[in-house]
Amino acid sequence: MGREIELTVTVEEVIYRSADQRFAVLRASVEGAPQVITLVGALGSVAPGDPISVHGRLERHATFGEQIVVSSFTPVTPQTREGIRRYLGSGRVPGVGPAIADRIVEKFGERTLEMITTQSSRLREVSGIGARRATAIADAVRAHAADAQVFSFLHGLGIGNALSQRIVNRYKADTVRVVREEPYRVAEEVRGVGFLTADRIGRQLGYTLDDPRRAAGAVLHLLGRGADEGNVYLPRDLLVEQAQALEVPHERASEALDVLHARGMLIIDGDAVYAPPLYSAEVSAARKLQALAEHPNTLPPAIPEALLEGLAPAQRDAVRASFVHRLYVLTGGPGTGKTTTVRALVAAQRAQHKRVLLCAPTGRAAKRLSEATGAEAATIHRALEYNPKTGAFQRNADLPLDADVVLVDEASMLDLVLGERLLSALSKTASLVLVGDVDQLPPIGAGPLLRELISSNACPVIRLTVIFRQAQRSAIVRAVSFHSPTSVIGADTRTSGCSDCSKRSKCAAASAGKLGSSAFSKRAEESVRSPRRAEVLRTVPAWNAATSSRSWDVAPVTFERSPPMIPARATGVAPSQISRSLGSSARV
Repeated sequence: MGREIELTVTVEEVIYRSADQRFAVLRASVEGAPQVITLVGALGSVAPGDPISVHGRLERHATFGEQIVVSSFTPVTPQTREGIRRYLGSGRVPGVGPAIADRIVEKFGERTLEMITTQSSRLREVSGIGARRATAIADAVRAHAADAQVFSFLHGLGIGNALSQRIVNRYKADTVRVVREEPYRVAEEVRGVGFLTADRIGRQLGYTLDDPRRAAGAVLHLLGRGADEGNVYLPRDLLVEQAQALEVPHERASEALDVLHARGMLIIDGDAVYAPPLYSAEVSAARKLQALAEHPNTLPPAIPEALLEGLAPAQRDAVRASFVHRLYVLTGGPGTGKTTTVRALVAAQRAQHKRVLLCAPTGRAAKRLSEATGAEAATIHRALEYNPKTGAFQRNADLPLDADVVLVDEASMLDLVLGERLLSALSKTASLVLVGDVDQLPPIGAGPLLRELISSNACPVIRLTVIFRQAQRSAIVRAVSFHSPTSVIGADTRTSGCSDCSKRSKCAAASAGKLGSSAFSKRAEESVRSPRRAEVLRTVPAWNAATSSRSWDVAPVTFERSPPMIPARATGVAPSQISRSLGSSARV
C-alpha cells in the first residue's frame, strides 16, 4: 500500500483514455520538478495543459514503475506565468495557440487570468485578438474558473470525481445552487446518487431530520427501492412506516406523499403509491391487453391435419387457438411439450402465409427458440429496434412490427415496462402468443406480466400437463410438475370445448373481467396482504368457453396491481380513468 499524496500538477500528455471517457493514464509535471509523473484513475475529462490538484496514493507498478493512483482531483487556476502560458496555449481556450498565449502573458503577466475575467475588452490590446476572439477567450476562462469552484465545492462534500462530473453534466452552471438547496432532488435525477449519499450531503449542509425536503427525498428513495425489488407500487401505510426507519417522522412522511403527488412526482391511487412511469405503463398495458382479449379473430382457417400429426389434444388446441384468439397464453411445466407445440404453431401459421415474429426476453432464450423452430428469432429489444444511445424503441404505435403473429417465448421473464412497449408496437390486427412457465425465471424488472395475465383469467390459457420428456421416467420432472403452483394459479379447470377445437382440453376462460394489470408485483404469492380489488362497471364482452362466443354484458373489470422498474425517475404522467379500476396485491 503506497503512501497518500496530494499535489498540484499540469497535465502534459494523455497516454491512454478508455472508450467510455472515464479512465485515463496521464503524464503530468510539477512546477520546479525536473521529471514528469504518471497519473492513473478516473481522469477521463482532463486534457493536456489542464492544471489540477490531485489526491491519491504513490505506488510502484511492477511494469510501469512509480505512479500516482488518483482518488480525487480538482481543477485549479494556474498562478505562475509559465502555468498561465501553458494553460492558455493548451487548446482548451478557443482561438488561443502557443504564440498568442505568449503575447497575452507577456502583456499582462501574472494578473492575466484576473484581467481576462474582469476586463476582457483589454485583450484587444494584444496583437491578433479582435472583439469576437476576446469574448470567446473570456467565456472559456470564466467557465474553467467556475468549474474549479464547483468541483472544489463537491469534493468538499465528499463526492468523488466521477460522480461530481455527472452532477455537473446534469446541472451545468446551476450545480452549486441545486446541490446546496435541493440535495435530495439530486438523488432522483443523477445516476449513482442515492438517498444515503444525498442525506449525507444534506446533513453536512445543515438539513434537519424532519426537514420536508428530506422527507420527500426519503419517500422517492423508498419508492425506487421498491421498484428495484420488483414492486410496481407500495401501499401508502407501508411507505410511511419505512420512512420512519430512515428517521422521518410519521407526519412529515405523510405530508411529503401529498406534496409529491401534487407536483406529479408520484401517483396516489387509493392506498397505492406509484412512480409515474410505472403507473403509466400499468394503465397502458391493461388497456392494450384488454383490447386484444376483447376482439378475437373471425373465420379461422382449416388447418391441414398433417401439420397436427403427432400432437396431443391440448397441443392441437394450442395451435388452433393461435388462429382464433388475438391474445392467449401457452403454459406448462418442464417436459410438457411447449417447444413441440410452438414448432407446430409456427408451421401452421406460415402455411396460411402469416408473418410470424419470434422473440424472447434474452439472447440465449431467443437462440434456443430459433434452434427449436428452425426460424429466425430475436430478443424483444432487437425486434423493437432499441436504440441504446437514446434509450428509445424505434418500433411503436407509429411504426408497428411487421408481423401478423408475435410469439414471445420464456415470457415469465417479461416485465411490465418491456411488455407494455411490445404491446404498443403491435399492429392493429396482430395477435400475441405468450409462452412460458411462471415457475421459471421471473423478470428482473417489476411486474411479472405472464403470472398476472394467467391469474387474471382475462384471456384463454392453454395449460400443457402431460409429460413427454424422458417418457415420464424422470422423477425430478414428475415432482416439479406435481408441486407446480401453476396448476392452480388462475386456472379454469372445467373441461370445455371450443367450436374451433376438435378436442376437449382444460382451457382458462377469458371471463371478461379480470385483466391482470395490477398485481404485477414480483412474487405476488409471497404477499402478506390480501389482494384488494377495485371494480369498475364497463361493457365488456364476456367470453363463453363452452360456446366460443361473446355476450356483451355489463361486467366488472378487475385489475390486479403492480408497476415495472423505474426507468429514469421521470416526473409527470397524466392520470387515467383506468386507474380507478386498478386493484392491489403488493409484495411487502
